[in-house]
Amino acid sequence: MSESAKNGKALEYEIAKQLIDGGAIGLVSTIAYQARDRPHFATRPLHVRFRFVEAANVIVQWMTIESGGAVLTVRRMEDDSGDVADLVVGGAGSRITRCSIKHNHHALKHPRPYSLAQACGFPKESPEDLQQRIAMERAAKSFRAAASAAGHSRYRDVPDGKERLYRDVIEACADSISRWEEKRGCAAPLFQFLVGSGFKKLIVSPEPGGAIELQDFSSLVSPAKVAARRTTDPERLELSFNNHWVIHCRLHTAATEISTGSSQLSLKFDVQRVHGSVPTKRLA
Repeated sequence: MSESAKNGKALEYEIAKQLIDGGAIGLVSTIAYQARDRPHFATRPLHVRFRFVEAANVIVQWMTIESGGAVLTVRRMEDDSGDVADLVVGGAGSRITRCSIKHNHHALKHPRPYSLAQACGFPKESPEDLQQRIAMERAAKSFRAAASAAGHSRYRDVPDGKERLYRDVIEACADSISRWEEKRGCAAPLFQFLVGSGFKKLIVSPEPGGAIELQDFSSLVSPAKVAARRTTDPERLELSFNNHWVIHCRLHTAATEISTGSSQLSLKFDVQRVHGSVPTKRLA
């Protein structure tokens, strides 16, 4: 697990801990996640732990006000749930608050291009899914051949080949989305997958006493159309939705070594909002 991921788990841990210490009820799965992530919190540098305790205190006060003072239950969402929320807090007579917790970044999601069809609402192993995976394998085969011919096994050693790989993958994704959009429309499920709805995002800056930003995704308008294209930057796929949202998906490798054989290349998108209105305020 990366240090960034450990920081995220440690922050979620501290928020849930303060809620439970304050009388909230942790679900069984939440208690198990707390035990799992306690070492992540304990091994953070002292200044990071201090910041997480400080930020969690502000967030828990906000959650308590949101709930109207009712007794709360706390659920930490499963890692593979596919839900954008990290914490779900609520109780009898209170509003259910679904929260995405971010430490020092505004990324929306980190999807993989191989499973793009599922993000667009098509089942796994559907014709659309298979077509996308075939296009991905074609790009991967060409890249592996170029790397092998040059005698390299690391992405960084084949910068020209990596740039061609990114171009081929971005173009394959743009072509797939355009084709699916024309065939039956895929804007709504793709937007829901990348952005989500019905939740609130809390973004914690790392500096002591720094900002805690609250973004409200509770009532976003779902789009009916999407246009996809590769930007002049070969690493970026641009998605323009007709609800005035523009999203950039930056492709990058999630590994150092180039995988061999028929396994998938380790590729991910870093998804960022470029345009799109979200009600925002600062808690601190």
